[in-house]
Amino acid sequence: LVGAPGPRTRVLGDGGAYVVNSFEGDASPFDVLDDDQPDGTHGWLTRGRERTAVPQPRGGHEDFYSAVAEWLAGEADVPVDPADAVRTAEVLDAARISAKEGRLVDV
Repeated sequence: LVGAPGPRTRVLGDGGAYVVNSFEGDASPFDVLDDDQPDGTHGWLTRGRERTAVPQPRGGHEDFYSAVAEWLAGEADVPVDPADAVRTAEVLDAARISAKEGRLVDV
């Protein structure tokens, strides 16, 4: 999350980066970076000057809400295991503690 225009999502590592320039058609000054992105892809895996388009994952939030409606109607299983949500919260809590205390927190 940043207070200036830039890629929608950027995950940086020492071997490369995952970059998403726009999200669901939102206008972005970085859309030009996606001009050569193949259909059915979402973002780029970037290593130096090399870029590889990343296949669009199945699902998305529009699919999620449809799945929630089906679950509430008793027509399908819960779309996300509640244990996954708890695990995500544990990871976020560990990140907050790590940042505040300047130490590694095992999860």
